[in-house]
Amino acid sequence: MRKILLAVFCCILFVVLSACGSKTDDPLISYSYQKHPISIKDYSNGDELITGNYFSVTLDEESAKSYPKLQSVIDGFNSGEESRLKEEIRTHLNDIIDIREQGFDGEGEVYMDYYPKRADGAAFSSAIVEYSFYGGAHGITQYYSYNYDPKTGDNIALSDVVKDTDSLPDIIVDELEKQNNDLLEFFKESPSDRDNLLKDIPGRIMNKSLVWALDYEGIWVYFEDYAMGVYAAGSQEVKIRFTDYPDLFTETYNNYTDKEIPKADEQAKQIEDAGITEISSDAM
Repeated sequence: MRKILLAVFCCILFVVLSACGSKTDDPLISYSYQKHPISIKDYSNGDELITGNYFSVTLDEESAKSYPKLQSVIDGFNSGEESRLKEEIRTHLNDIIDIREQGFDGEGEVYMDYYPKRADGAAFSSAIVEYSFYGGAHGITQYYSYNYDPKTGDNIALSDVVKDTDSLPDIIVDELEKQNNDLLEFFKESPSDRDNLLKDIPGRIMNKSLVWALDYEGIWVYFEDYAMGVYAAGSQEVKIRFTDYPDLFTETYNNYTDKEIPKADEQAKQIEDAGITEISSDAM
């Protein structure tokens, strides 16, 4: 009898502790992010050729200690973003020099905005929107996203979040139309562009080029300029909520159903911009 009572007690204790633990297993992570402006100049005449920026992220002291593998990943992110910006500038620098010699009165631009999405013990996720212009009729907007497991430092795969990727393309396009009336009208007038987008998404999923970010209520999916077919349709972003498609998602990250939804932009504080880094075009 005592063994039975002890077993029952242990079971009850386990359930209670598990319930309590579910509220604290994934504590929120606080951090800051900073913009780093950069300017490429032709020091032979002082002209500014290309301006832009990248972002760096800094975990608060407690979070860095609690998640050392995430800290290592963040260190890589910071150096990687600076390198990515400079590599893009190198790629287009000669284009800007050439069109300026042809009379273009302006400069190249590659500006980024950083958007915090989720930061807790389950996921550290953010998105970057990049606008670049190197002459011509207009610039181009594209997206980058980062989804890390704070405990392991590994990238979170889409398949870790979405268990039914086969139905995801239809859901994405349907939600794009629901969340954007202008796009809905555009697709009505140009159904072939809708069909092309629908056919394109599975390939992006397969080759892992679909840009997505995880927040506390679901996922965001991002599409660059021309993904909708024409530039006029613009770049697009769409949110797919856990609650709207419960059969689509795994249960791993849907853990705020009965809790207050954190505000990612309050967890992450944007601090004052760093000073402008000026680089000679010869050094690029």
